[in-house]
Amino acid sequence: MRARATSLAAPCVLACVLAWPLGAQQPAPAIDSIRQSDLRADLFFLASDQMRGRLTGTAENRLAAEWIKARFERLGLSPGVQGYFQTYDLATVSLGRDNAMTITRPGTARRQVEHGDGVIAERFSPTARASGRVVFAGYGITAEDLGHDDYRARDLFGGAIVLVVDHEPGERDPASRFDGVITSDAAGPLKKALAAQAAGAAGILFAPDVHNHPAAAGQRGGRGGRGGGAWPTGPSRLGRYTLSDWMRQLRIPAARLTADLAEELVAGSGRTFAALSESADTPGGVPAIALDEVTIDLSIAVDRQDLKDRNVLAVLEGSDPVLRDEWVVLTAHYDHDGATDTAIYNGADDDGSGTVG
Repeated sequence: MRARATSLAAPCVLACVLAWPLGAQQPAPAIDSIRQSDLRADLFFLASDQMRGRLTGTAENRLAAEWIKARFERLGLSPGVQGYFQTYDLATVSLGRDNAMTITRPGTARRQVEHGDGVIAERFSPTARASGRVVFAGYGITAEDLGHDDYRARDLFGGAIVLVVDHEPGERDPASRFDGVITSDAAGPLKKALAAQAAGAAGILFAPDVHNHPAAAGQRGGRGGRGGGAWPTGPSRLGRYTLSDWMRQLRIPAARLTADLAEELVAGSGRTFAALSESADTPGGVPAIALDEVTIDLSIAVDRQDLKDRNVLAVLEGSDPVLRDEWVVLTAHYDHDGATDTAIYNGADDDGSGTVG
């Protein structure tokens, strides 16, 4: 993935400041009230050992939220939502037991591919099963605002399992409509899965972009384990969270393939997977290709656990009659990396300093 800074679903402190009159360049009215000693006192509390790194889901994290609310009230800021707290659900997932894929071709024996040996469940996938023919759909992107739709031939996708390539068109082109060389929102795997679902697909398979990333052709993602980095054998100390509302949207199974397995699926098309990957860069969207000589049975099992969390929102209203409807949004996340038996990750820099600021 190309670099794009993202803090996924971290609880945050949010101060919305309605715009102030521009006028002459005078010091801000309250600038003298911002004192190093106050910032230091707040930071030394928030990042103290007693707060034990404010890990998501802990009592110390909940205390930090209550403390931020109290500071907003002391400053006379209005609640951004009733009671200052905006609640939401986070989801963390673990791998279930029934994960596999079966490939069937006319005149040949059915071949079962075990999880971790060429196929890996996507973490955002629901527990679901699908059977159907395979259709290649390029990058698997629908983006009407960018004039791109890999699912234009809607009649091909009903009940099919879609094979799509990672990334997006023109990913190395600074002038690309897909946010230049930055990964666009439309290219996110969950967005692609939702686009496939909207087109009527029964499931989705992701494969490496071997055209733009030739080294990916030799990667054995997940071989010999439970999915490599996607499904580590031990639990994560910090937890790996996604917004539950995002995950609940998807109803079809989603999995990731190695380039070798993708090559096997497209063998009857008369084209290599590398050639199909290259064709995905077709402006406006690739013509879908039905791989009618192969059918897939895909079984994905993912266990989800929800965790309630909350943001803290406050508002400082402006006074200018014109600019008061414009907003300046300041945010920082107040959670951090928690503690172990031997270390406390206090989080003074970045999240701590951002929050007290």
